[in-house]
Amino acid sequence: MRPWQWLRTDLGYKALSLLLAMLLWVFVVSEQNPMHVVERSLELKVINVPPGLVPVDVPSQVTVRFRASREMLERLRWGNLRAYIDAKGQTPGHHPLKVKVEVPERVQVLEVNPEVVMVAFDEWVRRTVPVEARITGIPASEYTYDPNPLTIPEQVTASGPSRDVVLVWRAVGEIDISGAEKDVEQQVLVWPVDSSGRRVSNVSLDPSSVRVKVSIAKKTSIRTVRISPRIEGQPKPGYLIGTVSVSPSTVSIQGEASQVEGIEFLQTQPVNIEGATHTVEEEVDLELPRGVKIVGGTPSRARVKVEILAISPLSPPPSSASEEEGRR
Repeated sequence: MRPWQWLRTDLGYKALSLLLAMLLWVFVVSEQNPMHVVERSLELKVINVPPGLVPVDVPSQVTVRFRASREMLERLRWGNLRAYIDAKGQTPGHHPLKVKVEVPERVQVLEVNPEVVMVAFDEWVRRTVPVEARITGIPASEYTYDPNPLTIPEQVTASGPSRDVVLVWRAVGEIDISGAEKDVEQQVLVWPVDSSGRRVSNVSLDPSSVRVKVSIAKKTSIRTVRISPRIEGQPKPGYLIGTVSVSPSTVSIQGEASQVEGIEFLQTQPVNIEGATHTVEEEVDLELPRGVKIVGGTPSRARVKVEILAISPLSPPPSSASEEEGRR
């Protein structure tokens, strides 16, 4: 039987009817739920990285073109789509690796851009670096600050690709002391920098923050003043005070500016000469006002010397010749 004669049979009519029905159904469905092409950016991840290695210079995203029905696209959760590179078995160096995309059924991937990525694998290393706290701002007008803040801890661990970690010079953080009138203590974040102060990327720090303390104090002034010896008592009758000397004769003091400017001299602790018949020499402390200290290597004691002199008895005036004759 020839093919066209088979179509004229009862079975042929049924088969043809079924085929036409199926074509009609596909046409109707495609008209009601047509296919669409969309383009989305997906985050690119690297999986199965061998221990001790870290991927660098990897694009953060790839662009993917999909085709799916309108109904499928409406139900699609884009967060479930995944773009990744499988790094299993890779070694240090640069390697071209294919980007793979996972999508649900009935979604077709048409294009991935880029389709192949050149990935560099570097050794993961760690090293200890010092912490530097940088001070920003200034305290209140009558206050000053210690330019060398305290950091706890003083060192942190930098880790990441060896080519980046080797550049890290120190970890830097900033603390603001604007308008402060007392010590400032804060927990501050730190970041890695190179010898030029530029931030180094791809490096993490442990811990990522440190405790920083900046000492704040009222502004101080330094002034040199004279030393004034304090004498108590009187020498024995028949004696008097001669020369009084003190060594050193001046001293450098430091304290709040308003307080120091009003100090003309410092007194010594008292030197007692009560009933003295000879020179008295003693080393005594200096009397310092509260909040004032001695600076510049000057000693806090002074040697006081009080000269004691005996009073000579007065001789009678010489007699005249007439008075001498009168006595006769």
